[in-house]
Amino acid sequence: MDGKKKVEVQGIYVRKDLTLMREHELFANLKKRIFAVNEISLLGCIVGDNGVRPDLEKIKAISGWPVPVDVKGLRKFLGLAAYLHRYSRNYAEMTTISCGLLRQRFCNRLRVDAV
Repeated sequence: MDGKKKVEVQGIYVRKDLTLMREHELFANLKKRIFAVNEISLLGCIVGDNGVRPDLEKIKAISGWPVPVDVKGLRKFLGLAAYLHRYSRNYAEMTTISCGLLRQRFCNRLRVDAV
């Protein structure tokens, strides 16, 4: 199917969707809708014709994150890094030591070399 045909078919489905929504008293804000694009950013991921991949802005945020020096900082970092678990084959192994630090009863200060 060529590009023009895809757009026409997409238009048919969009009209059907909007009609069905209107019948059930649901309304779409057309200013917030995105049409005829190959990929979109959605919940921190890039979704497109080639599947789902991580958003580069998230990766930059994780790689630029300061080294955690306390439990709160470590939790924040692990929470942000958990976003990548679906894209990393060995995420659990990479975070074993850091997660282990959270389970231990220790002071609020972490040794930088332990992280």
